[in-house]
Amino acid sequence: MQAGPKSKLLGMLSMILVPWLMFTLTNVMFAFVFHRFPTLTWLFSAVLAFLSLLFVLVDHRNKHGGRWYLKLGFLSFFGIMAGVYLGLYNYHFHFANFWTLDENSSYVNVLPSEPASAHSDAGKLLFTVDSKVEIAKSVGYKSKDVYCVAPIVDYATQKVQYWATGTNCCQPRGGFNCDDVWSPKARSAVVLLDEIVTPFPLAHKIYKKAADQACAEWELEQADDPLFVRWVADASAVQEQYYKDGISYFVVYISVYLVFQIIVGAVLQMSSGRSMAQAQQQPLIGAGAGGAQQTVMGGAAATTTNRKIRLPPV
Repeated sequence: MQAGPKSKLLGMLSMILVPWLMFTLTNVMFAFVFHRFPTLTWLFSAVLAFLSLLFVLVDHRNKHGGRWYLKLGFLSFFGIMAGVYLGLYNYHFHFANFWTLDENSSYVNVLPSEPASAHSDAGKLLFTVDSKVEIAKSVGYKSKDVYCVAPIVDYATQKVQYWATGTNCCQPRGGFNCDDVWSPKARSAVVLLDEIVTPFPLAHKIYKKAADQACAEWELEQADDPLFVRWVADASAVQEQYYKDGISYFVVYISVYLVFQIIVGAVLQMSSGRSMAQAQQQPLIGAGAGGAQQTVMGGAAATTTNRKIRLPPV
């Protein structure tokens, strides 16, 4: 790699943009591809990781010094790992909900007394006009955050089939104030995910513990597999909000990471440039020292010769 101005600029741009591009592509895959094609997403991430490893291997054959390819490979691999982690996080809390609600069924005129198992494939529900959330019989289950549940009932409910949920929006007993529970227009519900393949925990299991506690506290009976939902005025608006939040997180991720890459990439590029310059100067210094040594030796030999020629006459 030459040390000219154009080469330096190209090297700095590569050090900044290549890892950032890998980070961005990884996030794109987890946001828009992972839900339907998880294997393809992981394979794509593995290919990018292999490319970053190639940069490291190329560094061993680089004779110009500076460890430029090693640093590029390290930054690229770090960008991929960061992209996988943040991409999974964004998918877990935003895009998984959006895509699942888009795929699952929608039901209208749902009675709270109907078996929840009849709507096990539901994404969005619209309850009957006489449905309500029993705020007085809510419970807040403490597990770092407060996980709130309250039964959804009508005049015929004998066994709780549906629970309205929320986080940090109730008292330990009563005071349920989650989502649109106080809106007179609210009778829609968005079903919470009960299964998702990510390293982040699902709230569904904690809500189940809260529901068990509510049943014990208020002497309620619940279905074996109740549905946990968010009680909202407009389920479609909530679905769209999941998508908007996911896009917002995505834009913030790639913007902040670009700033990070500009700083780190510029610093590493300059350090590589100095190391390459020092490596290129070493042979010149050695050659100069050797030439000086030869000159001194040559002068010494000439002096000796002259001394031998100037012998006194016999």
